[in-house]
Amino acid sequence: MEAYFNATNASSTPRTACSSWEFDKTVYQDTITTDWDLVCTARDFLPTLAYIIGSIGVMIGTPLGGYAADRFGRKPTYFAFLALQVVFGAATVAAPRAHYGYYVFLTLYTIHSVSVNPIYLVPSTLGLEIITPDCRATFLVLLTLAYTAGAVAFTGIAYALRSWRPMVLATILPFTLYGMFWFVLPESPRWLLLKGRSKEFNVYLRKMAKINRVEWSESLEGKASQLCIDARGVSHISLSNLNESSDVATYSYLDLFRGPRIRRHTILMLIMSIVVQVCYYGLGYYAPTLGPNPYLSFFLSSLVEIPGALLIQLVCDRIGRRLTILLCFIAGGTACLSTLAVPPSSASFGSVLGLFLVAKLFITAAYAVQELLVNELLPTVVRGKGVALTNFVSSLFANIGPIIVYSGRADSESLTLVIFGGLMIFASICALFIPETLDRPLPETLAECETMDLHGSWKDTFAFCRPTVKSNHDQPTMSTSF
Repeated sequence: MEAYFNATNASSTPRTACSSWEFDKTVYQDTITTDWDLVCTARDFLPTLAYIIGSIGVMIGTPLGGYAADRFGRKPTYFAFLALQVVFGAATVAAPRAHYGYYVFLTLYTIHSVSVNPIYLVPSTLGLEIITPDCRATFLVLLTLAYTAGAVAFTGIAYALRSWRPMVLATILPFTLYGMFWFVLPESPRWLLLKGRSKEFNVYLRKMAKINRVEWSESLEGKASQLCIDARGVSHISLSNLNESSDVATYSYLDLFRGPRIRRHTILMLIMSIVVQVCYYGLGYYAPTLGPNPYLSFFLSSLVEIPGALLIQLVCDRIGRRLTILLCFIAGGTACLSTLAVPPSSASFGSVLGLFLVAKLFITAAYAVQELLVNELLPTVVRGKGVALTNFVSSLFANIGPIIVYSGRADSESLTLVIFGGLMIFASICALFIPETLDRPLPETLAECETMDLHGSWKDTFAFCRPTVKSNHDQPTMSTSF
C-alpha cells in the first residue's frame, strides 16, 4: 500500500489499481476506513464525505435547537436532543461491515450530528439565564474547563481502545446517566416569566426560597404571579419600528435584525463568531504538525486550553468583556504573525510550537468570551435563536480553517498561522464597536435591547470602563434577578 501511494506521487510511474489491502495498525486498530475499505479509486473520498455530511447535520441542528428552546423551553429541548444523541450515536456501532454498511453508518451519524450543538448551547443558555451577572464569567469558564477535560479524557480513551466502535460506546453511553437530571434541572425562570407560565414560575421560586431559607408567604406568591403577568405584557410592548403584536408576540430570526441596535449587535457577533471558529478549529486541525504522534499532538492542543479558560476567570470580571476579547484577539493574532520572523528549519520547531500554543490559548479565551457576549447582548425572547444563528453561520465558515491549513502547507508552514493571525487582528477591530455588558442585567425584550448604550463617538469607542446602568423611564422594562 505504501509503495502504491509513493508511486502515485510520480507522474511518470504507471499506476495499478489496488485489488487487496493491508492496513498499518500501529496507531489505530480499526477505523471506518479499514472497516469498509475506503481507499483507492472512488472510495477514498468517502471518509471526507462523512465529515462533510456530518458537518451539515451539525449546522441543521443548530437553528432547530434554537427554535425549539425559545418555543418549547430550554429543558425539554435539551433532553430531546440528548436522547437523539444517545440513540443514534450508539446505533452507528451496529452498522454492518458489508460495503453497504458505510451508508447505514453515514445516515445514523448524520442524524446523530444534529444533536451536537443543541446539547451544548441550550444548557449554557439556561445556566446564564439563572445565575446572577457576577457569576456569568465563572460559569462560562467552568463550561470551557469541562469541555477541555472531556477532550483530554477522550485522548486517553482513544489511546487505550484504538478502535472506533468501542470508542463510540465508551463516549456515548455515559450520556444515558444524564436522564436522571430531568428531575432536578429547572426550566429557565426567565423563559417561564415571559411565557406567562405563572404556576411553574411560582414552583421555581418556592424551591429557590427553600434552598435559600427564605420563608414563603401568600404575599410573595401574589407578587410573583403579578410579575409574570406584567412580564407577559412587557414582552409585547415594542418600539414603534419593531412591528410586534400587542396580543401575541411571535419571534423569528428576522427579529435579530429589525431594530438598529440589535441588528448591529447581531452582525458584530456573527463576524467575531466566524473568526473564532475558523481560527479555533483551524489551529486544532494544524495541531498534528506538532509532532509525529497524533495522540500526543491532540493532547497538547487540548491541554493548553486550560490556562486559556483560567485567564478568563482572572480578567473578565475585572476589566470587562469588551477589553478582554479585544486583548485576546490581539495577543493571539500577534503570536501567529510572529511566526514570520522564525526561519523555516527543523531547529526552529520549538519556536513555532511555542507561538502556536500561545495562539491556541488566546483563541480559546476569545471563544469563551464571545459565547458570553452573545448571551448578554441578545434579549431573552430571541436569545436561543441568536445563539443558534451565530453558531450556525460560524459553523458554515468553520470548515475554512482546515482548508487554510491544507493550502498553507503546500506553500509555507508559516502562511497558515499568518492567515489566522490576520483574521484575529480584524476581529479585534470589530470588538471596539460592541457595548460593555459587565454587571448589566440580561435584556429581556427587544425594546430593552434597543436602549443599551452604544458608543456615540470615536472617543467613546476607545473608552474601556465598566458600564453605568441607567434606568430608562421612557421604555417599559422588567427588573428580574435570579
